[in-house]
Amino acid sequence: MCGRFSLQANESDILKAYNAEAGNNFSWSPLNEVFPTQRIPAVIRQGQNRVGLLSWGITVPGGGQPIINARVETLEEKRMFKNAFMYRRCLIPVDGFYEWKEEGNQKTKYLISRKDKSLFSLAGIYDSFAGPEGITYWATVIVTAPSEGEISTIHHRMPVLVVPELEELWLCEGKEKPEYIKEKVISKIKTEDLNVEKVS
Repeated sequence: MCGRFSLQANESDILKAYNAEAGNNFSWSPLNEVFPTQRIPAVIRQGQNRVGLLSWGITVPGGGQPIINARVETLEEKRMFKNAFMYRRCLIPVDGFYEWKEEGNQKTKYLISRKDKSLFSLAGIYDSFAGPEGITYWATVIVTAPSEGEISTIHHRMPVLVVPELEELWLCEGKEKPEYIKEKVISKIKTEDLNVEKVS
């Protein structure tokens, strides 16, 4: 899964990395650790790349834990995610994400980042939802897949990493079938250039 991530880039760095314009609500202060329910930068395609803020996680009726991830294997099947996967895919910029490894009765925290500490993209989907009081809000979830490489020794799931050459394909507006896009992106997940380090 992906329950927290790091984004220490500033607004201008994010916009430059994605050759994007700022949306009306875009502002960002670098954070070492981003938590679910926070409003996070997301790159979407509206004629061109735009960066705005979306709530991370879908509110669950009754006050349960928000839904923050979507399994790539069932994107087309789950009613909550199907429409977003078809029409509203986004990129979540990060410079690292955290996973926890169960070791006996303890959990050890790891940071997974690029060896050069640069930005990279997680696959996301987004949509509008009705909140507890009937107020509509826009939210995103991070798409996950079975872990690969060294990450598989820490946790059995990991976020889908979108390589730079496929970012445009993930964001594309109806030019390719979503099933093709998904398979193409999954087939190109690379973990070889990632650094895995234990953190306190």
